[in-house]
Amino acid sequence: MWRVTDRVRTGTQSDDGTLNPCNHYQIKRGDFVDVVGTVDIVVPVNSKELSVRFAMKQVIQLKARARSFEVSVLFSSSSV
Repeated sequence: MWRVTDRVRTGTQSDDGTLNPCNHYQIKRGDFVDVVGTVDIVVPVNSKELSVRFAMKQVIQLKARARSFEVSVLFSSSSV
């Protein structure tokens, strides 16, 4: 499970490799991103269970998903 404990830095990478900060709303589902995070693994003493937590630190949009629009044309014929 991801756990957000601090503000996650977000940005985009331009074609020339420059990183630019951006609002997190600019990153959409389907975008190719690079995520930097940490993993906390806790194993209590004398226990057979462990706890694993992921913390996201940074998300960089490397490539936006191809935005394509489908156009549907409806034809109707009427006979009089």
